[in-house]
Formats: sequence, structure tokens, C-alpha cells
Amino acid sequence: MSALEAEELSAALSLIKAKGPKGPELARRWLARTRPIIDAAWDGVSIEDLRFPELRANRPLRLRAAQWYVGRLHRATYRDQHVTNQFYRVLSFMDPPSKLFAPRIAGRVLLGRQTSGQRASTERLEGASGLST
Repeated sequence: MSALEAEELSAALSLIKAKGPKGPELARRWLARTRPIIDAAWDGVSIEDLRFPELRANRPLRLRAAQWYVGRLHRATYRDQHVTNQFYRVLSFMDPPSKLFAPRIAGRVLLGRQTSGQRASTERLEGASGLST
């Protein structure tokens, strides 16, 4: 996240250098450019943090739906290399979180099939990681 913020600071400085305004204008531009990066990181943290039993009462409805989907997304990464690759691209801030909801990924997450061997492996991993929802 810091590297992405640094890139945006560099871009904001370049725009300021070319156009002239400084001070508050630089801060405004940089904050506007980094807001989506910061929001995506905090949304990801909130989805997982609000799984703790003592925090569940604070979960807004939209987060419950996101947690439901992310739980299935995690399970899909056990069986589907395409979903796994996209998940890690988002986790590494190479792609925006919206890519995890793209029709191709959502279809694989929601409709993907497992063999009985994959299902047993998934159940073992879920038990070990506490991912069941």
C-alpha cells in the first residue's frame, strides 16, 4: 500500500510541477488519488476483523454479504488456479478488489465444482484456518 501511495505522490508532484500550484493543492490531489487505495485496504481488513464473535454485532448488512462471498472465494482458491491468481493480484494491490466480483471470477466462486478429494482437502483447510462461515 505504501508503494502505491508513493507512486501517487510522485504523480501528484509531477502534475503540480507542470501546473504550478503548491501546498494545499498538492495535499488535496494526493489524498484524492490515494483514497481508493486506502479504502480498499480498510474494507479488506474490516471484512476479516468483523468475523470475530465480539465484533459481529457491529457488522453492517453489506459486510455480512461480503463475508459470505469472501468465505466462498477463499474456498474457491483451494480448487481453482484462476481464482487463486486473481485473489493474489488483488491482495498484492496489482488489481482493484472489484476484479474479485467480475462475472468470470464470481461464476467460478459461486458455481465451481469440486471432486470428493478436493472437498475433503478443503474441509481440512477450513478447519485449520477458521474460514468457515
